[in-house]
Amino acid sequence: MKQHFHLFLGIVRYEFLMQLRRRSLWITFLIFTLLILVEYGQGSSRLDKTVPLLLAQMPLLAVAAHWAFNATTFLPICVGALLADRYTRDRRTHVDELLTTMPVFLRSRLFGKYIGSLLATLIPMFLVYSGLIGYTLSVSHNWLLIPYALETFIVIALPGVLFAGAFSIAVPAVLWVPLYQFLFICYWFWNTLWFHADLFNLGRTILAPTGLYIAFGFYDLGRYEDTKGPHGDPGIHSSPLLAIESTLLLIALAILVIFALEGYIRLRRALQ
Repeated sequence: MKQHFHLFLGIVRYEFLMQLRRRSLWITFLIFTLLILVEYGQGSSRLDKTVPLLLAQMPLLAVAAHWAFNATTFLPICVGALLADRYTRDRRTHVDELLTTMPVFLRSRLFGKYIGSLLATLIPMFLVYSGLIGYTLSVSHNWLLIPYALETFIVIALPGVLFAGAFSIAVPAVLWVPLYQFLFICYWFWNTLWFHADLFNLGRTILAPTGLYIAFGFYDLGRYEDTKGPHGDPGIHSSPLLAIESTLLLIALAILVIFALEGYIRLRRALQ
């Protein structure tokens, strides 16, 4: 058991370093972040107005939750798209054949790949989020923002990223990678339209991977966020209980998807 655990940690480390060294990881996040800043409105000049307004209207914890929710609304698009080729790439380069010779369970290999590559892909996402927090800290001068930022990132962002990452590792095993990436991006943008009350959207349920019910339930962002825009009241009413349910559901589905991938691989091997 101890040997298998060390091998599992070795796979996590290998996948982490392989993903972290990919230039496309950093280039994708850089370009996407710049596009968001442009869309958001003149980048830092808009932040000069937004950050003082947030600090005046919200408690500091809610400000951290606001940025965590905004980061989770868009940045997981990069996470899902970048993880989509991890499993198929190993098959194409025959790395999976090398790993098959190792005395480690298939399940450990899959979870090691999932955890290692996901952790690496989370780093640029967290750096973008840290930039927003750092800018807010320079205005607020309140060091409590740092632990609040860590808490809200883990609570709001992590469940949805785990959910998206699991599907991005597993589904390309049966679907052409570019097609999956296109469908994933469309799916995620569909989730960002939760404020349309008349539009059917999983983003309006506790299955929302953007952390909507988690942010509104645990941190009561609905009280502070201006959700009553030109589309009317979106009708999102969360609670701590619904936030817990959303968190557990997203994490449970992520684990089940990796188990399903294991079952698919075993079935494919049995049929060969």
